Amino acid sequence: MEDNFKFIQCSENDVIEFGNKAYRVKRLIERIPKIFLDVLAQKLNDYLHAAEIVIPIKNEYSNYFTKGIDCELLKAKSDFWQKGKFKINVSIEFIPDEPEKPQSELDSVRQEINN
Repeated sequence: MEDNFKFIQCSENDVIEFGNKAYRVKRLIERIPKIFLDVLAQKLNDYLHAAEIVIPIKNEYSNYFTKGIDCELLKAKSDFWQKGKFKINVSIEFIPDEPEKPQSELDSVRQEINN
């Protein structure tokens, strides 16, 4: 399951702040996949049904994010259907406003030498 929920540019020991509340990234890593698998997967299925897109998954909503759902794809300009899985992967990213600054003057010198 962890492969389907990627946390990019942060580790579980980092701390993230939203407004005046701070949380360890580990807490998000533990909770977000569970929310997707338990609550959002069912909501996704409900919204798809409302849009008249019926995907037969027999109440195993978490398959959207875990095993995938059996399907077939007919690619444009192709003469045959290809069997496979429909699966949703989620990535959660931290995108810094500014790139990290070198920690010291020595780091800048090392970087210049390496380049």
